[in-house]
Amino acid sequence: WGVVVLPAMPGFYTHPTSIEDMVDFIVARILDQLKIEHRLGQRWTGEEI
Repeated sequence: WGVVVLPAMPGFYTHPTSIEDMVDFIVARILDQLKIEHRLGQRWTGEEI
């Protein structure tokens, strides 16, 4: 089986402007790992913007 190490570290490359933005980022990553749909931000697709 194995484990996923998911440190609660916000991505400052998104330029959060509040604690809520940072919490949303971390919660979104957790939901992504659990494969739960959410609208807490855009997912990185690997494509250039």
